[in-house]
Amino acid sequence: MFSAGADLNWMSAITVGDYDDQVADSERLDDLFHAIHSFPAPVLARINGHALAGALGLVACADIAVAVRGAKFGFTEAKLGLALAVISPCVQPKIGLSNALRYFLSGEVFDADRALDICLIHEVCERERLDATMERVVNDLLAGGPRAQRKIKELIRKVENTRTLVEARQLTVSTIAQLRMSDEGQSGMKAFLRQQPMPSTKHIEE
Repeated sequence: MFSAGADLNWMSAITVGDYDDQVADSERLDDLFHAIHSFPAPVLARINGHALAGALGLVACADIAVAVRGAKFGFTEAKLGLALAVISPCVQPKIGLSNALRYFLSGEVFDADRALDICLIHEVCERERLDATMERVVNDLLAGGPRAQRKIKELIRKVENTRTLVEARQLTVSTIAQLRMSDEGQSGMKAFLRQQPMPSTKHIEE
């Protein structure tokens, strides 16, 4: 298992509490997912086995998720008389309304290839290739500028919530201007140009 979700024995035990206890417990879980979802640096999920119910909140909060081919996935809450309420703000934007309706309502279990199809995860590999695949993903991330990556995550979240092209323009123009002027941006562009000289004007005209 990657994660089987919540401990049902524990969840059953706390039903003796009042409504406020239930809300407080759910808020603590929401705090966990919010902390992962809003973490400024890249977050990876290495899914080495089945991921069910609340565990898919962890998967959806990750920026990059890689799963082994034999892993099974399922939003199984409906079969328990529950709803995946707390994780839905993270999951639904990833898989979309249509897939949310199908899989949240049915509670059916599906394989890693289907999880890839609905954009819940980003890559599937054989179990023996998981370490090598994760190493490749990490190395790709390490090749990027950490300040730029933080700004990229911030930009993606903000663009998603902009209502007009005017708002998006203000946000995107200021972001790229800041990054161009930053020490990291200047160093990165100069290093790239040293490796790959710009073509001459004559070459471009030809």
